[in-house]
Amino acid sequence: MAKDDAIQMQGEVIENLPNATF
Repeated sequence: MAKDDAIQMQGEVIENLPNATF
């Protein structure tokens, strides 16, 4: 997986779970 894809996926997870802490 490319770094850009990982960053995009991580961003989507943060948007979907705004209450989660990373």
